[in-house]
Amino acid sequence: MKIIFLFLISCISAFSQAQTGKLIYGSTVQKEGRSKEELYLTAKMWFATEFKNSVVQDNDTEGRLSAEAFFEYQPSSSRSDIRAKGRIKYTVTILVKDGQYEYEITDFRHEPSNHSKGISVGLLTNSEVFPDRKDKQKEVKDKVWKDIKDELSRLVFPVYLSLNEAMNETNVPNGSRNR
Repeated sequence: MKIIFLFLISCISAFSQAQTGKLIYGSTVQKEGRSKEELYLTAKMWFATEFKNSVVQDNDTEGRLSAEAFFEYQPSSSRSDIRAKGRIKYTVTILVKDGQYEYEITDFRHEPSNHSKGISVGLLTNSEVFPDRKDKQKEVKDKVWKDIKDELSRLVFPVYLSLNEAMNETNVPNGSRNR
């Protein structure tokens, strides 16, 4: 229950980015008694496990790790358009400090599978509707936009759960977690 509550709080954070319009799922998590080095190694192991096919950018001096990944997107039959089937690319960034880590899941970008005939809504923001109101396909893109945004919490939640579980590990001897 605590995990679901923390995720909901991070979702609130995601939709509170009104100043920039950037859609962000993220939070700062306290880990009292855990060193920056330990949290960094734990996060690095998590990236290696969860993002095997992604290039992980890391800066151990800053305590920052990030990777780009994607979700497969299948439009719901009743609310969207099948031509929007494709991927939602995103970026995960973790910044560690002594006793805490901050994570952000952001930069969501929709790309259709069929680039020549597909429908793309591009970069997702916190807007309620597809932002380009002059687009000739705005009604269709509004449906796709809303469908994707409804799906994001469901898609992001497993990433958050996996990260939370990994960062709760406390034994990181010689750079690898014990299970």
